[in-house]
Amino acid sequence: MYENFTESIIILKNYIGSGYLFYLYMITVVYLIFTEKEKRRRALVIYAPLTILIAFLLPVTRHFYVLIGLDHETYYRILWLIPIGITIAYSGCKLFAAHRRIGLLVSITVVILSGTYVYHNQHISKAENLYNIPTATVNVCAYILEDAEFDYIFAVFPKEHVQYVRQYSSHIKLAYGREMLVERWGFDNAIYDVMENHDIIDISALLEITRPLLINYLVIHWTRAISDNPENYGLLLLDQVDGLLIYRDEEVAQYARDVFGPAYPKRW
Repeated sequence: MYENFTESIIILKNYIGSGYLFYLYMITVVYLIFTEKEKRRRALVIYAPLTILIAFLLPVTRHFYVLIGLDHETYYRILWLIPIGITIAYSGCKLFAAHRRIGLLVSITVVILSGTYVYHNQHISKAENLYNIPTATVNVCAYILEDAEFDYIFAVFPKEHVQYVRQYSSHIKLAYGREMLVERWGFDNAIYDVMENHDIIDISALLEITRPLLINYLVIHWTRAISDNPENYGLLLLDQVDGLLIYRDEEVAQYARDVFGPAYPKRW
C-alpha cells in the first residue's frame, strides 16, 4: 500500500510539471472556499475536485483501479477530472468582476506566467497539413481510398505511419496499430514481426499470414529490402507515393469483390 501511495505522489508531481499552474489552481480553490457561497458551485469547484485529489492519493484507490482490470499506467488520467482551467477562470472572473478589463489582463498574465511555452518542447513540430499528420500518410491513405472499389480496406502500413492512418480515415482497417509501438506493453503480432523485426521482408512468409486475414493492401517503404519481387506472388504495384510502395493483393482483392463487393458499397 505504501508503494501505491509513493507512486501516486510521483505521478502527481509529473502531472504538475515544471510550471506553476497547479499551484495557482490550489490558490484559487482556497480563495473560493472563503468567497463562494452558492452551494452547487461550491460542490462543483471545491468539494468534488478535492475529493478526487484525495481519492487519487489514497493507496486503496490505486489498488482497486488495478484490481478491476484497468491499466496502472493510465492511473494518472483520474487527474483529468479535476477542472483546473475552469476553476482558475471562474476565480479570476469572480475576483475581478468589478474591474473586468484590468482583471482580464491580470488573469491572462498570471496564467501565462504560471505555465510553460509548449512550442519549445522537442516533440512539437510545425504541422505539415490541415490534418496535423504526416503528408505521406495523408497521400497514401487518399490513394488507397480512391483505388478501393468498395468499403473493404484491410491494410498493412510501416510502423511509423500506423498511429496516423486511423486519424485520417476510419474506413481503413489496420493489421496492427499503435499498441505495437510501445515495447513495455508486450503485444505480439506475426505480421508486425515479419514487417519490422527483420532486415529483409520475407514476402512469402508475409503473404502466408496476410492472405488468410484477407488483407488486400500492403504498404512498404521503398528503402526496405524484400526477399523477392512481390509481383511474382500476385501483388500488383499500384504506385509509389512519397517513398511508399502501395501494393494490392489481387488474390485477396478478387475474393473480396466476390464476397464483400455487393455488401460493402463505398460510403465516401
